[in-house]
Formats: sequence, structure tokens, C-alpha cells
Amino acid sequence: MPAIRPAVLFAVSAVLAVLGGCGTWTHPTKPATALESDRLQCAVQAMQAFPVQMATRIDQPARTEPGRSSCTTTGNRTDCVNWPAQVIPATYASYDANKDRRDRAQSQCLTDAGWVYGPK
Repeated sequence: MPAIRPAVLFAVSAVLAVLGGCGTWTHPTKPATALESDRLQCAVQAMQAFPVQMATRIDQPARTEPGRSSCTTTGNRTDCVNWPAQVIPATYASYDANKDRRDRAQSQCLTDAGWVYGPK
């Protein structure tokens, strides 16, 4: 088995923290203290099968705001201020394209090892 890099361990620990959410894992024959060991093994396997794969998506597409004017009239004099149309660039966000696959693989691994996930 190849050595695990620190970045992989960090990502695995982040996944473990997220999976500690609203329910709990129980096993019919293992003590609760065995969960962390099994979970770490499953997280490593899931990370190897579905490594972090960063991707980018458009959050807001580029758009053009129309120009506008504001005029004030005093007596027979009208003064106007004009603002030109403005192009607003797109905004992007990065995300891990494999996160959901990795989470499902880890949950399946724990289930295959006999753990059952249920409400706390």
C-alpha cells in the first residue's frame, strides 16, 4: 500500500468531521470505540478511489447593466448626469467534483463492515 500524503490525511479528517453530523453509526458486535478505526480505513479507501478533483463552476454569469441618466431641472435649465452601461464579469466557485462519490463510498464501506447508520 502506498504512503498516504499529509494532504490526503487532512481531507480524510475533514470528511470524518462532516460525517459526524445528525446520526450515529452502531455495530451489532463491535464497541463504539471501534468506529473511528473502521471509519478511518473506509475514508482512506474512499479517498484512494475518489481523490479530490477540484473543478470550477459559474456562480453568476456575466451580465450587462444598462446605462442610466439622472436629470434635475431648475427653472429653464436641465442638468443631467449619465452613467454608461456596465459589464459585470461572471463569478466562479471551486468545488470538489468527487466529494459526493467519496462520501457514498465511505458510507457503503462502513455498511459493508456491518455498521448501521441511524438517528442519535
